[in-house]
Amino acid sequence: MTLDISRLLSGWKFEPNRMQARLIPGEDGREKLQIRLDLGLFQMELDGRPDGLHPEGAESLLEHLEARNSSAEGTGKLTPDQLSELMREGVQYYNRYMALFALGEYDRVARDTARNLRLFRFIASHVESNRDRWVFEQYTPFVTMMHGRALGEKALKEGRPRSALRAIDEAIESILGFFREQENEEEMAECGELSFLRSWRREIEDVPASNAADRLEEQLKLAVAREDYEDAAQLRDQLRRLQIHPETETSDVQPATESPDHADQLDQPGSGS
Repeated sequence: MTLDISRLLSGWKFEPNRMQARLIPGEDGREKLQIRLDLGLFQMELDGRPDGLHPEGAESLLEHLEARNSSAEGTGKLTPDQLSELMREGVQYYNRYMALFALGEYDRVARDTARNLRLFRFIASHVESNRDRWVFEQYTPFVTMMHGRALGEKALKEGRPRSALRAIDEAIESILGFFREQENEEEMAECGELSFLRSWRREIEDVPASNAADRLEEQLKLAVAREDYEDAAQLRDQLRRLQIHPETETSDVQPATESPDHADQLDQPGSGS
């Protein structure tokens, strides 16, 4: 068995400025996620901790520390080494959910973003230093935005634009709540994640409900073209339901009333864990 991965790389050309990800069958019978980089590739597990490790027998270090700190033996406060490892683990989940988003694996993106948001809350409850807390919490707007995007994109894919609008609204309110807790009105006014979500919301509202079937048909064509027959079958079922019950979609898209907090015009989304 050769350890040289040149053959794998030569068959998958690197393209700068684009997330290149794919799912491949693993030798253990489980699908793996790969990301192409300029100097090689990442390979991750689709479930559990991305590197496949089980710290102290748990799914991840976060799960282990959550269990320990809920028991009598828990110290309550995290050590610098634990914080460093939790950050490294959080970045693994970040890399995975960004690749999964590019592949349209929205359920898994929602799972991993919810997990990292839980990580931030755990850190906030188990450190004394505001600096240590902010090292993690600063990424809350970005991860919240990606969570909302995953839920919204999934809803749009299934022909449920009204549900997509609800997911966006929940993400917006969560980010606003975060800034209110921080008492940081200046950062709120400059938040690119809020700007993106509000802009995306307007785009969805501007699409007539009658275009839902057209969107599903286009997604079906793309799924067939990439030979994703499972996805194509789901889209075909959704299209058939919509054609049988067109009134469902017609009533799904309704103008939503924005609160005054949603009226600001901001920039582009940032980046985070």
